[in-house]
Amino acid sequence: MTDPRIEAAARALSADRGIDPDDNEEIGRHFGKDHNWQAYVHMVSIVLAAADAAVWRPTSTPPDAGILVHIASSAETGSEQAIALWDYDIGCWRNPDMGMRYAPAYFPQWQPLLNPPNATPQAASNTISISEVRNDRSIEA
Repeated sequence: MTDPRIEAAARALSADRGIDPDDNEEIGRHFGKDHNWQAYVHMVSIVLAAADAAVWRPTSTPPDAGILVHIASSAETGSEQAIALWDYDIGCWRNPDMGMRYAPAYFPQWQPLLNPPNATPQAASNTISISEVRNDRSIEA
């Protein structure tokens, strides 16, 4: 199965050149794709692989304090991955939910977490207020 990002980008390239990969006779006769389609898929695969590799950053330039990121080990250590934040006090990765600490030598690279589709970044509030729950009301019997 083709990566959906590659499929979408190849379709965008086709559309940019005025070709519908599903409806064009020239392309449609070959299972919906011709040699141009294959070239688009190949080009997009190369570009996305380069972009994916470029997004990884070294631990020597850690993220801002309090920012959750995606961390990954190197191929030599088993290609493990986790979500963590950089703890500037002790100089290592820390998982705030589980209290685990990860050595920077074991997880030497990180990248920002992806935003979900159609998400708008918002600053997190320091407090949570729930108007229906209060401790100062008496309980009626």
